[in-house]
Amino acid sequence: MIRQTKKFTPRGAAVFLAGLCSLAYFTSYVSRYTFTVCVSELTSPEVGLITDSDAGLICMMLFIFYGFGQLISGMLGDRVRAEYLVCIGIAGAEACNLILPFIIGSPAAVAVLWAFHGVIQSMFWPPLVKIVSSYLPRRYFDGSTLSISLAAHVGNIVLYMLSAFFIGNFGSWRAVFNFAAGLCAVSLTLWMFGFLYFREKAPKLENEARVPERSGEKTAPSKEGKLSYAILTSGFLLLVVGTILQGALKEGITAWLPNYVRDVYSLPSSSAILWNMAIPATSIVCLLLINIIYSKFLKNEALGGAVMFGIGTLFAAAIVFFPSLPPVLTVICAAIITASMHGVNLCLIAYLPGRFSRYGKVSTVSGITNACAYIGCSLYMYGITLIESQSLRAFTWFVIPAVGFAFCLAALPLWKRFCKKDKR
Repeated sequence: MIRQTKKFTPRGAAVFLAGLCSLAYFTSYVSRYTFTVCVSELTSPEVGLITDSDAGLICMMLFIFYGFGQLISGMLGDRVRAEYLVCIGIAGAEACNLILPFIIGSPAAVAVLWAFHGVIQSMFWPPLVKIVSSYLPRRYFDGSTLSISLAAHVGNIVLYMLSAFFIGNFGSWRAVFNFAAGLCAVSLTLWMFGFLYFREKAPKLENEARVPERSGEKTAPSKEGKLSYAILTSGFLLLVVGTILQGALKEGITAWLPNYVRDVYSLPSSSAILWNMAIPATSIVCLLLINIIYSKFLKNEALGGAVMFGIGTLFAAAIVFFPSLPPVLTVICAAIITASMHGVNLCLIAYLPGRFSRYGKVSTVSGITNACAYIGCSLYMYGITLIESQSLRAFTWFVIPAVGFAFCLAALPLWKRFCKKDKR
């Protein structure tokens, strides 16, 4: 007698798949930022394994190749099974974290390795968005992508706590990389068996929910039905500038705040890293709030981006124009700035690609937006090392969100008109 496997309900499938994808993205963030959280220790006078400029170059290589990799990953996600790309991402991240401690004496070799690591890390977000949009009904898309985004911040919190513990108590930055590699090994196993289990229990949901590809239609789409036309007329290109700016600031503050706190307030590296934990913790609260505000009031990605950029500008002004703030207030302001950029990220990178589902190119659009974010980030990560003054570095935290606010506001009329055609 053959045992019949009980199928998932749509809600059950959403919960299971969102949890599985969240685990993968949690692993991505823990393994991606191992070098970043160790920068203040590796560049400290006591350790001195690399210089600030070396660290900036290595971080830039990660993010610039991550950005370009997003374009490749996005296009591949619309052509091959996205779950295979996630497997490659987890396995590659494990290998990179295992190798780096052995070559830390050669900054050039680390830069090359971390460039490859950037390409590997790009195999997560667009495929995960594609998986969610393909296997689940439309009404579960925003909630599932929010869950995946939150998992990234939980990953950051875990990484900061463990990094501060390993470095503060044992002086072992290498343990950070070993932990990330071990997590990748566990997550890879859970992902492979979990996805097989999901496909067994929910094989029909893919066909029910998948958006039909335009390439399969026999009639040529009208001008209005082309993705290129939508990109050019919707204000999308203006919003892409917003994604570039939020990516630069979001990752830039996360990477360099420990150095800022260490230098301005003369705190040890382990304490500076632990202070940085305020960033993901605040970001989680911000993401939950912006999701409620977006779903109930805004319902528009350009407006959501403008609101978040405006909040970031206000708190950046506090750091720039009141430089004598106590360290706790400076960190709180920096955390809110970064959290607001994560709010922009949620609107322009997590939610925005869903507007293009009718073109069958969710993964491609997701790859484009994420690529632009990290190209901006890579340039900022290296460029800020050329600014020696910490006060001037902080001034960039004020200028960037102010410009982002202006671009989102300029895109708002066009994006409103485009969104009226979206029937979701």
